[in-house]
Amino acid sequence: MSSFAFPPALLPPPPADSSYTTTKVASDFICPMGIAIDDDDNVFVCEGGMDQIVKIDKYGKRSVFQLTAKENTDNNPKYVRPDKLTFPEAIVFRNDSMYVMDGNNTIYKVDRETGIYESYATIIGHYLGFAIGDNGDLYYSSLDYPSETAKDVVPRIFKVTRNGVSNELIDLSGKMVYPGGLAVSGNILYVADMGGNTVGKINLKMGTAVESVFITLNPANNPTFNPNISLVENYAAKGVFNPYAGCQCNIAVAENGDLIVLANNDHEGNNRVVYRYSSKGDLVSVISTVEEGLDGPLGVTVKKNGDVYVTNQVGGFVSVIKKNGDKKTDKKDN
Repeated sequence: MSSFAFPPALLPPPPADSSYTTTKVASDFICPMGIAIDDDDNVFVCEGGMDQIVKIDKYGKRSVFQLTAKENTDNNPKYVRPDKLTFPEAIVFRNDSMYVMDGNNTIYKVDRETGIYESYATIIGHYLGFAIGDNGDLYYSSLDYPSETAKDVVPRIFKVTRNGVSNELIDLSGKMVYPGGLAVSGNILYVADMGGNTVGKINLKMGTAVESVFITLNPANNPTFNPNISLVENYAAKGVFNPYAGCQCNIAVAENGDLIVLANNDHEGNNRVVYRYSSKGDLVSVISTVEEGLDGPLGVTVKKNGDVYVTNQVGGFVSVIKKNGDKKTDKKDN
């Protein structure tokens, strides 16, 4: 995997570009996670803490998207009624369906008109990132834990077939530690590694071939990562290894190919930053930080007009980052 340089994690965070405005558009969520926007500009939020999907329409009206488990109308003896969604974490759209990844280690297929859902794919390993390609292919990243030591953790990326079967695309062992976020643009799959503080780039046309790391965060964040103890123990060692010190769980691609990368918390609770990079890996700007009101940014998506929507897991709200606005936070939210 190949890489371009991420600016050092600064305390306090670097100043945001003054041509962007960060506004709180919806609040009072309990652990908002993934976020996506459909072709009609409706925003859908995975509210993990309430086991539900919330819809915010283009006029700002907020409602719970009603879900109904599919019944066995065909009297199929092998049919298994899908479980209730538990802690939904990520969501993507394909044609008339949306696909939701949840805490049951399951990807559900949901009819966008009726809300009827069914089990679509079983996730192999512990799920992390989720993305959809331009051609409708689904991808997810996961970890296998054959033992407690970090060196034995197996990070992998899977491609889901149209009939819901998970096929391994690539084993990232030795290349990444904790591939938490995925995004696809054309034939390129971007992978945000929370453990290695990198963003990787995979050319999907080349099959399992992996290019070098595309973004590298400040390596001083992880000076003494110990592969002989667990990820949890590494994380607990203050100042040693922190999978949340760099790329958090999500990364998104704008219409022009720019990458929107979230950097969440370091051990001191700082470094809550949203960066914009060009497709060539050049830093375009810092578009928002904790100073603009971010509070545990986790999920990210981009509208066709370039507006960036971010879920704030800690603060329990959704922010929109717009170009060419004044630098204030709108206190009026839904």
